[in-house]
Amino acid sequence: MADVAVRSAAVATYRDLCADGHEVDCFLVADPCGVDGFGDEARTRLCIVDPGFRAVRWSDRPPVLARAVERVAVRIAAIRLRGLVVRAGRRVKYDAFVRPRWRS
Repeated sequence: MADVAVRSAAVATYRDLCADGHEVDCFLVADPCGVDGFGDEARTRLCIVDPGFRAVRWSDRPPVLARAVERVAVRIAAIRLRGLVVRAGRRVKYDAFVRPRWRS
């Protein structure tokens, strides 16, 4: 959720779906403290996988190392998120999944 364009598209999609009366489950890989803009509506359930990466902890390290560690943490969290989505999909039939694309 650090990419501004991805975050903006995701928040806009989320708000539009809620405004149209849909129940929305948001599956996110993110720092739980940084998901403002999601979960504001009563018909929303946030499913957050925390990658554990915090930029502040890596601020005194070389930026290349910090980016590499962040990518590894996010990839591991994405695997955990995929499992969460699969388990949720077995319990609830979803009408649609919306996944914004971003550079990896």
